[in-house]
Amino acid sequence: SSVVGPLSLGLVAYGSYSILALGIMITRKTGHIAWTGGAAALLNIALNFALVPRFGMVGAALATVCSFTVAALLLYLVSQHYYPIPFQIKKVGVIWAITILFMMAGMNIQLDSTALTVAIKFIILVSFGVILFLLGVLQKREIFLLLPLLKRISSRP
Repeated sequence: SSVVGPLSLGLVAYGSYSILALGIMITRKTGHIAWTGGAAALLNIALNFALVPRFGMVGAALATVCSFTVAALLLYLVSQHYYPIPFQIKKVGVIWAITILFMMAGMNIQLDSTALTVAIKFIILVSFGVILFLLGVLQKREIFLLLPLLKRISSRP
């Protein structure tokens, strides 16, 4: 469905929320979790009112992605203020930008042939990794760490 990609990206943002909260957890300034989550919830409601009437469930998915991302960014900024942790934010930003571009490209491929659609989307997926490697975002050692995981996934029935 057209919402799987954006919602998957939203779950990545949601998952990063707890990692980015390390600084405020260490310093016991956890009250910031409430207001960053509240701000994200208000943003989600506002975006749903703005996007759902025009875009339906895709609008709701985009509202969710935006609110989860804003929550993570707010928590990162607050957390860094209290206890700076040297996250590779530039690297993460490049990965997010490329992910969004490739996700949008993949979402817009709707062909009559399922086999051709899958083949093109597979090429897009492989290109994603190649581009990350060429940009220096993905290192050789990281690729070698991913290989066993990819083999395990591909050998499932």
